[in-house]
Amino acid sequence: MADLEYKVENGVGTILLNRPEKKNAFTVEMVDRWAEVLVGARADDSVGAIVVTGAGDAFCAGGDFGGLSPEAEEEPGPYERKAFLTDHVHRVAYALEDLDKPVIAAVNGVAVGAGLDFALMCDMRFMARSARVSRIRRPLEKVPRGTAARSRRAPSACDAGGPVTELPAGLGSRTYG
Repeated sequence: MADLEYKVENGVGTILLNRPEKKNAFTVEMVDRWAEVLVGARADDSVGAIVVTGAGDAFCAGGDFGGLSPEAEEEPGPYERKAFLTDHVHRVAYALEDLDKPVIAAVNGVAVGAGLDFALMCDMRFMARSARVSRIRRPLEKVPRGTAARSRRAPSACDAGGPVTELPAGLGSRTYG
């Protein structure tokens, strides 16, 4: 099974983040594929909407920095992180901006850091009662501006800095489960 799966059924494209053992934390290959899927869905007339969800008990735990550069002997510095965001992660944000179809995040569990940013970039968010969201606060020199800041779709409803058990108004479009 692929780490990111995509299928189209009955006019709905479904993107499944499929690394449940890592809480669906994304790798370079996953975000590159995610951007490619969104670009392809824009040109595919059989796709009327897209749903993004995670396998297992998580939506997305952000970036798997251990998996982003396994050959690196030390943690990536600010320039390497910025390059990764620009060259890979922001491609998803830009593809979402160009997409003229609704995108729905089905947040089935934890959505943390960039995982929350990806949910916020969607047009609608359906949140399971088990969903937990959190922003990651790091010193400014470590992580450049957040991914959701690249998208006009993202509401500015969540800037909690820690776990959120009650969702701020406007974050979840609906609650299920």
